[in-house]
Amino acid sequence: MTSSQLVDIGFEQEPNLGWRRFAGPKATAQTVGLPILLFLSLNAAPAGLTQSPEVRLIQLRILFFALFSSWAYFTALGLIINKIASRVGGLRTVLILFLFASTEVLRTVLVHEFALLSGLKSEALWLFRISAGAMTGIIFFSILSVVVNDSQYYRSAYRRLFEQRLRLSASLQDSENTLISTRNQLIQGIRDQLTAALHSSLRKTETPSPRTTEISNELFRVAEEVVRPLSHELFDIPVIVKQSELKVSAPRVPVKQILIDTTIAEPFRPYQLIFIGLMMTIPLTSYFTNIMDFVNWAISLVFMFVVVSLAKRYLTQVVRNIAFGWRVVLMSSVYLLPSIFFAVTLMPAVMDKSSDRLTNFFYGYAIVLILSWLLAASSGMRLSRQRMLDDITEVNEQLYWLGVRLQAELWVDQKNLALTLHNDVQATLLAAALKLKAASDSGNTSEEVLGEVRKLISRGMNFSTAETVSKTLEDAISRLNENWGGLITMQYSATQETLDILARDAVTRGVLEDILSEFQNNSLKHGKATETTAILTMPEVDILQVALTNNGNKIVDSDVVAGLGSVFLKSVSLSYKLENFSRGVKLTVKLPLSDVASVA
Repeated sequence: MTSSQLVDIGFEQEPNLGWRRFAGPKATAQTVGLPILLFLSLNAAPAGLTQSPEVRLIQLRILFFALFSSWAYFTALGLIINKIASRVGGLRTVLILFLFASTEVLRTVLVHEFALLSGLKSEALWLFRISAGAMTGIIFFSILSVVVNDSQYYRSAYRRLFEQRLRLSASLQDSENTLISTRNQLIQGIRDQLTAALHSSLRKTETPSPRTTEISNELFRVAEEVVRPLSHELFDIPVIVKQSELKVSAPRVPVKQILIDTTIAEPFRPYQLIFIGLMMTIPLTSYFTNIMDFVNWAISLVFMFVVVSLAKRYLTQVVRNIAFGWRVVLMSSVYLLPSIFFAVTLMPAVMDKSSDRLTNFFYGYAIVLILSWLLAASSGMRLSRQRMLDDITEVNEQLYWLGVRLQAELWVDQKNLALTLHNDVQATLLAAALKLKAASDSGNTSEEVLGEVRKLISRGMNFSTAETVSKTLEDAISRLNENWGGLITMQYSATQETLDILARDAVTRGVLEDILSEFQNNSLKHGKATETTAILTMPEVDILQVALTNNGNKIVDSDVVAGLGSVFLKSVSLSYKLENFSRGVKLTVKLPLSDVASVA
């Protein structure tokens, strides 16, 4: 079995990381570490610092030093992790989790220690500080790391899609010029070889006393040793269309475009959000002093789940159908409801009594809002990227179809040229040689005869190709059956629609005729078959599928060699498959089919 392959898609493949996507190559990047550290440093209340106005400047200095120190730690340890565990695996996963947890633990511990060194009151609360810091660090850094790593592959797919669309557009516009250029180069190359071979003979006919026998023998030699091999070579070796390489540079993906693409897949993810909320708030329970605190905690989690679940059920389609600006407002409003309840019921129980309630509320809302948007972006980005990969595959298939179509058109021209050399040029040169030989034998080498010989030589050098494709499929098969004189007979089956389209497509018709002839020849020569069948269908509007079968001997692996047929099929078909079947051998070929009304 042999089949031609699609061109390599060429875009960066995403590793199959699954749930370990947070440990991807961008896990230690500044785009992950710095934003989270800045956000977690915005409010001092969770760290246990008082909010009295007279010490705010000192608090800001403390937060800055803690931020800078934890950022330096994140950067240094990240570099070490990348050195010792660059590939995502068990070791890197554990080290990245440790990095995320320890960075936030370090920051909160430094806030406490710097506060004590500055003479401020700060409760140790080591169990809460370490557990809450570790959990917060793992959750925030991990979610952002997933988004950043996914965005790397998203941007890669976006750029590749942009480039491939440009290539397709350029190929469509340049395809005819490319074909004409390749065809002209092919014809000119043949003419140059004939001119070089015949130049001496033509020049000798213009001398005062030409040696007619020598010239005649030279014409015989050119016909047999130059023209015949050239025609055979054209049949044996399909010329490859060389398309110009287009160098393009895709623009950067706009941030707004990312947001637009990534907020329509799963804007509301209740289960993921409730899991994260549970993990983040468990350490807060160490602050609870009465049963109502636990009740409010449970109610806030349930309320969050119910609100986001209802939004997922009733608002997902609404979000997808409204303008981007209103989409942001609607999604943020949904996230606002559970954050209000969280801020009103839980935060007063765990924050310092002197802390500002409004600040705490906005900080709590920001936590829910950021986590919700990151979850939506993570899901949406992967879906959008997959859609782009599907588009890239489609564009590549169109590029491949176009390339094979050009190759098929060139093959028809090449075959016509080969037949012209074999039937016309060779015959013309033989006629000139025989005419000159006859005149020489009779002693009548007049200027009139030499003039006729010169005209024949010039006609051979300045040949013109003629179309040799059958007008219809029925004509082609009738000619095949007539040529084989009853030794092997081909039957065919096709809908009238397929026959009508094929009748308008001389290129595919010409390629198909050669495939039928090659299969008929091999079926008799190698398979001892007496009957062949061709079934033509159109699985897609621009693809002709030909299923050829015979009643001959089955093939074995040792029989399958890369002969003329396989070389030819590889160059002019989208795919082909040779296999045994119940009665004999089956060849399935897919060809690019184009109605004249829609040919590129």
